Amino acid sequence: MKKKVSAHTPVVSVSDYLAYKDYLGTMRIDLELNMHFGHVIGMNDKIIYQGRTVKALEKDFQESVDEYIESCNEVGKKPDGLLI
Repeated sequence: MKKKVSAHTPVVSVSDYLAYKDYLGTMRIDLELNMHFGHVIGMNDKIIYQGRTVKALEKDFQESVDEYIESCNEVGKKPDGLLI
């Protein structure tokens, strides 16, 4: 039996990931700060991103992945790929 949700029950549910250039990222919400944030999963290096809206989060995610790939290329390092 499904639990009924009242108007007073805070609900935060994110079942999907952000995807860009073969990278997957989490989506989390901090209700106190009114901020969305996440990190790329399945790799050794750490890529984090944030935004006030989902659209801003997605934009920062994509820019962060692009910056990571660019910085790896600048130093001659092969970017981490997904480990999963």
